[in-house]
Amino acid sequence: MAWLVLSGVLAALACTSGPSPSSMCLGVSASPKLNLYENEPHVVVLKFYPLQNAAPFQAADAQDLVKGKKPAGMTGDPWEATVLPGQSVDFTEQLPRDTADVGIVADFFSGASRAVVPAKCGMFGKPKIVLSASDVQVAN
Repeated sequence: MAWLVLSGVLAALACTSGPSPSSMCLGVSASPKLNLYENEPHVVVLKFYPLQNAAPFQAADAQDLVKGKKPAGMTGDPWEATVLPGQSVDFTEQLPRDTADVGIVADFFSGASRAVVPAKCGMFGKPKIVLSASDVQVAN
């Protein structure tokens, strides 16, 4: 009987503690011609924005996001990563509570490009993005 009461208390505590933090797993594949400038490939800096609501991120000017603007709907601070031409890399990041999506801005010479991926990490795969000479795209 005591185990039944204890399991009920534990279940109640789990429900009152709120949603657990999310994890993001992301595969990134960069073209060998990444971020072309004067016919030479260059690294690209990616900025990641944990989002509860992606709409303000999508509405913000991509160049402003590169410069550090924080749109409404963020659940935490943005972070950065640098990707090399031809590099394939996997990222795993713990995210703040209530994060539904992650906004990504790539700082290309030709202008900033953005994408939004779901904040998920699971056995059925992970979101993937492809970086070209001048653009970021979500891969299916």
